[in-house]
Amino acid sequence: MRRSGLALFCTLDNAWTQRVRIVAGEKGLPLELVEVPEGGRNAELAEMSPDAKLPTLVDRDVLLLDSAAVFNVKRFFLSDEFSLVDATIAPILWRLPALEVDLAGPDGQAITRYANQIFARPAFQRSLHNGRIHR
Repeated sequence: MRRSGLALFCTLDNAWTQRVRIVAGEKGLPLELVEVPEGGRNAELAEMSPDAKLPTLVDRDVLLLDSAAVFNVKRFFLSDEFSLVDATIAPILWRLPALEVDLAGPDGQAITRYANQIFARPAFQRSLHNGRIHR
């Protein structure tokens, strides 16, 4: 099947998937999410590439199997511009409470402030997929 736009084959509660959704949102790219159950397969994706791993970004007949290959990194962590590094770190920071990582205390304050700035971004909020990704 030939897709007419940008589609992301993914499991929804996955940090790498969320990273792609954040960056697509920051770039204003319309992204169709094609949910694949954890450990499952998708017939359409298997037809395009039997070896494709999740997440896989598809633009018409082009498959991008490494989400980092899609985006050009020009800035770095904690710079004035949001970057791929920020999008990579954000899903990890979001999941820290579920991992029982405590950032209380003076050493964690800067990270908490940084995380809250990222979490407030509209692209990050949209990446939560209707609240299905919980902390």
